[in-house]
Amino acid sequence: MQSVTRGPGAATLSFPCPPLVQIDPPDWELVVASRQNVLLQGAEPALHEAVTLLRRQLCGPIQHWLAGHGVPLPPRLAGATFLMDVDACSDAEQAALLEWLQEADCRVQVVSTTRRKLHDSVERGEFRADLYYRLNIVLLELEPKTGTPVTGLMR
Repeated sequence: MQSVTRGPGAATLSFPCPPLVQIDPPDWELVVASRQNVLLQGAEPALHEAVTLLRRQLCGPIQHWLAGHGVPLPPRLAGATFLMDVDACSDAEQAALLEWLQEADCRVQVVSTTRRKLHDSVERGEFRADLYYRLNIVLLELEPKTGTPVTGLMR
């Protein structure tokens, strides 16, 4: 069980930590075929390479959204949505993003990118735990220079 306290005076939230399955070696086709949400974690050049590789594999309309700029979320369309730099989301953007994910009336595969270990931000109360667990179904930690997944975990 994972417990997280968000901000001063906030209640502690507890979430079950489902078992993670190692994807060894990580396979882009498997990731896409799973239609699960993906969290890409690594340095900027590696993230760019991984997004480029994934974009070639995805079907349907592909949308992009950049966090931290006050831009409204894209419409919910079946297909894939890239949420870039989710670690830069303000509290308001995190709330809007969680609502967007929960109210999706069609199947959207979400691919999120972060340069920081988002789990550490959750533990410090800087990122919503409930949003983290919606985005982090498949976690790919990327090799700094090549965009090659070093580890791949799927729950």
